[in-house]
Amino acid sequence: MQRYFVEEDNNKIIGSNYHRITQVMRGKVGDKIVVCCNGVCNICTIDSIGEYIKYSKLKMLEKVDSLHITLIQGFPKGKKYEDVIKTSSHLGVSNIIFVKMQRSEADPKTIKDERAKLIIKEACELSRRDTLAYYSVSDTIERIDYSQFDLLIMADEEEKDNVVSSYLTSNNIYNRIGVIIGPEGGINSAERAFLKEKGAKSVTLGSLIFPTQLANIVILSIINEWFLNNVKNKIV
Repeated sequence: MQRYFVEEDNNKIIGSNYHRITQVMRGKVGDKIVVCCNGVCNICTIDSIGEYIKYSKLKMLEKVDSLHITLIQGFPKGKKYEDVIKTSSHLGVSNIIFVKMQRSEADPKTIKDERAKLIIKEACELSRRDTLAYYSVSDTIERIDYSQFDLLIMADEEEKDNVVSSYLTSNNIYNRIGVIIGPEGGINSAERAFLKEKGAKSVTLGSLIFPTQLANIVILSIINEWFLNNVKNKIV
């Protein structure tokens, strides 16, 4: 069943969701869909299609266990931020903070907001998430609140020993994890020192150097595997 996020749970579907159901998916009366609002998802049936789609709820779905992960991404050049938004939303991040670092060649203010929100929405629907990811921008790493994280991991080209799993064991229960990835060119020495002062743990991703827009895939995949094998259902 196709999943759709709505801003208001009023048994009506309008806007881009209406277009997708009627024009792309060729939906019809009687079809079943999943409608999500404010973290609650219901199996619904389409009752009528006219000026808007009217639906009725059949069954509430069980909430998906998930971590609260924030990706702090040094802003990349061009449209690479779209790749970051898409992959990290697929991999379950709650928040994406695009930050302008010393080696960033572009400004996060150039993000096209409507386009970014559409990518997030489609990725979260495809991944069958309960909630949407959100993004924000920061003009400097100093403005981010690092005290919110139980674990703060930083991808660091200079780190040779510690890997992501070094900080993830069956005894660890983290409610909020922060992941820091630098822009093209990486994180400079001053930024590295500042982030370590804030509690960031440097990790290596191995002998290969990943493009900034793909590094999140490696780290988030490791965190997700740890969560599924050791932590799922233990978070309170």
